[in-house]
This record gives sequence, C-alpha cells and structure tokens, in this order.
Amino acid sequence: MVSTFSGWSAEELRAAECFLEENFTSVPFGRALARMAAEIRRNTKIKFPDAAIAALALETNTPLVTRNVRDFKRIAGLEIVTL
Repeated sequence: MVSTFSGWSAEELRAAECFLEENFTSVPFGRALARMAAEIRRNTKIKFPDAAIAALALETNTPLVTRNVRDFKRIAGLEIVTL
C-alpha cells in the first residue's frame, strides 16, 4: 500500500491496510463501467468522477452513501443513503 500519510508509522500503515483489506472489496473499473459512467454523465451532466462512482454502485447493486444528494438523485435506479 502506497500512502500519502507521511506522518504515519509503519505499524499504523499496516493497520490501515489490514482494515481496508478486511472490510472493503476492490472492484476493477474496466471498459463496461467506463461506458456506463459516460452514459450517466451524458444523461445527467454530472462530473465524470461522480458518474463513475454512480456506475460502480449500480453495477455492484450497492447503495451510495453521500452528502451530495443533488447530483446523484437524478440517476435512475441508484439507491442513495444520506449522511
């Protein structure tokens, strides 16, 4: 794990990496997701990074946890959980 947390000790970095590996799943962002994100962007005019996040949530059938409800509420089928 490459970290930008330069003030962290090696032990803290290992603990963070372990936490992430145990609690999160890495999903590859390939062509299909990129196409889905591009379509979302065309239809909603949101920024591509937000469209990519939405595409990933739709593809994995997981809710999107966000405070940015304004942009994401226009995406059909996207379950939004607000903070």
